[in-house]
Amino acid sequence: MKKILIVNQNAGYLTIDVANAFCREYVQVVLFCGRLRVYERRLNENVKVVKTIPYNKASILSRIFTWGLCTLHLLFLMITKFRGYYVLYYTNPPTSYFISLLTKHSFAVVVFDIYPDALKIIGIKENNFLFKVYKKINQLVFARAEKIITLSNGMATMLKNYVNEDKIKVVPLWVAFNIVEKRLKLVNPLEIKYNLKGKLIVLYAGTMGIANNLEVLFHAAK
Repeated sequence: MKKILIVNQNAGYLTIDVANAFCREYVQVVLFCGRLRVYERRLNENVKVVKTIPYNKASILSRIFTWGLCTLHLLFLMITKFRGYYVLYYTNPPTSYFISLLTKHSFAVVVFDIYPDALKIIGIKENNFLFKVYKKINQLVFARAEKIITLSNGMATMLKNYVNEDKIKVVPLWVAFNIVEKRLKLVNPLEIKYNLKGKLIVLYAGTMGIANNLEVLFHAAK
């Protein structure tokens, strides 16, 4: 019996779409998450949701604490409850896929954030002991994975430091809505409200955090 466990502590519409698609391929689909954000598309009723501690990004300590508890909870369940499941790890928490070194599950990893590279933003260098250990774990885990999935060609290039190129698959992000309404600039309410007529608009849609290097937007604007 084909069974799959999807691991994403902070799941949203992308995870919902993936879980729903797996319902066509697997007899049992389980989503392990701390928070599930539902937009236009709903989760298939055949997907079983197993809740864990939600991700708390209020501080660095709260992030590490909730990541750690989530990973320990997942390890316990994979040993006791989810034997024989194929596992799709998302890098939230970024330590989730470490579990693959302790279990015999077949698995793939969806890389949204590349650690330890993201640690450089907070001053942790490549010669740091933590950086070296994390890098080695990545190399061990990714070598065992069936596939490493990421969001862009740029991220794929970075991941070549950890895994052979033939294992990397690029799947760009998609929108949450089935219908995207197009509006001419002349009647676009945002254009009118903010007096943007005739101006070039550059939009950043995504997380605004320490690891996102938003300074590049200011440099580009300048």
